[in-house]
Amino acid sequence: MAVSPDGSYLATASFDNTLRIWDVRPFAPTVNPQQPSAPPRLYRTLMGAPAGFDNALRKPAWDPTGRRVGIGSADRTVVVWDVETGQIKYKARPEPSPALLTVAAARRQGHGHSL
Repeated sequence: MAVSPDGSYLATASFDNTLRIWDVRPFAPTVNPQQPSAPPRLYRTLMGAPAGFDNALRKPAWDPTGRRVGIGSADRTVVVWDVETGQIKYKARPEPSPALLTVAAARRQGHGHSL
């Protein structure tokens, strides 16, 4: 989970390939007029599958403006969406590098810091 920089929205990742954006403002409407059947306070659902994700999504993160949110998946794909439009702004699947493999190995052995 990650709270937007202004504290208005919460991004949550799930194992169903979705990234959900929730409106957590104190007096926000509980029903989204564009999606009346959606759960209360659900602002937007960003689908992972069209972005090329392989199952489990990991920790989301917001850009400093709160306009974009990004997330990585179990297959090491990273995607950044525009929150308002739902459009993918950036997508990458990095190749493993020796430095990344060294950091990953150190973390498995209990050394190193969180990335």
